[in-house]
Amino acid sequence: MILIPKHKFEAVLQKQNEDQSKAEVVLNDTPPRDNDQHNLSYDQKPLHDDLQSLINITFPSRYKDKALRLLLYLQKQPSIKWDEQGEVCIDGKVISNTHIVDLIRDSTVPIGRRKLTAGIHQFYQFLKSTNIPLRLFRNVEKTNKVRFESTSYKEKKTEEENKEKEETDEYSEDSDNEYIQQNKKTKKTETNLETQKKMYVQRDINSIFTIKKKRKKWLQFKCFN
Repeated sequence: MILIPKHKFEAVLQKQNEDQSKAEVVLNDTPPRDNDQHNLSYDQKPLHDDLQSLINITFPSRYKDKALRLLLYLQKQPSIKWDEQGEVCIDGKVISNTHIVDLIRDSTVPIGRRKLTAGIHQFYQFLKSTNIPLRLFRNVEKTNKVRFESTSYKEKKTEEENKEKEETDEYSEDSDNEYIQQNKKTKKTETNLETQKKMYVQRDINSIFTIKKKRKKWLQFKCFN
């Protein structure tokens, strides 16, 4: 056992208490991990006004009203959430590389040649499962229904185009063969007609010579008499 003066022991004990207090302060002030904060951020949806302003800025004026009605409808659905960056979570599953405003845009504004937004297929299936009124989702339900319902739309379209091209080529080939055969028949007919024509001409020539010979003989016979 090592004996130390009382005042030194009290000084060491006080220093240990101060270090422990500092450690507790640091521990309490440590912010939560990013992953936990990111997961918790889906529990609350951003203010309606923020997204409304974004829609008013980026959407064509004729589709803003429908987009805002769809946004209001989504706000009331407990199965869909989004964080402050707009990334969407449906039924507890995060749909990566998505933004709620982009999904609303593709659901209300005609797509045309524009590339489909990431996650639009899952978003479309979710909306269908909520029995959404058609007036809120008319564009996707009618105009772009085929594009959204098929995940292999481009492959299917290409396959149909190739099939149509093969049928066209086959028809074209058959037409060409038919044309060739018809052309051969026509040429054969023309050849036969030409041959017949030559035969008639030759016969007429022979007939003329025969008549001339007979006439000559008749004249000769008449002269002798």
